[in-house]
Amino acid sequence: MEMHRRNRRVLPQTHLSDLRKEINRQLGIDSVPQTFVFLRSVGRNFTQVRPKQEMEMKVKNYVPPFVSI
Repeated sequence: MEMHRRNRRVLPQTHLSDLRKEINRQLGIDSVPQTFVFLRSVGRNFTQVRPKQEMEMKVKNYVPPFVSI
């Protein structure tokens, strides 16, 4: 996984919990707020992803739709 100034390249099969660990490792635990959460869309609302869900959900759930022409 590479962390750049603007872009983050992450494998789609990476779990959110692993992404959180990698962000903390690369940026330093002091740079990331302790209240940092992942959000997911449920209907027309957003809800917080719980720690147990972070171990189950993968980054591919957050990838924008891809259109091929």
